[in-house]
Amino acid sequence: MHANCCLGLHNKINGLRQSLKDWKDYLSATDRRNMTWPSPDRCRGSMSNISLIV
Repeated sequence: MHANCCLGLHNKINGLRQSLKDWKDYLSATDRRNMTWPSPDRCRGSMSNISLIV
């Protein structure tokens, strides 16, 4: 998931670690209906300085 939308290895690893933590939290939750999935902030921020050449 993060490999294609995130720039920089450090940002990708951080995003994947956060996803794994969120997944573990989801699996251990007793009430999954109210779970939220945070966005990968570092990945989102890594793409903000990119200008596309068309």
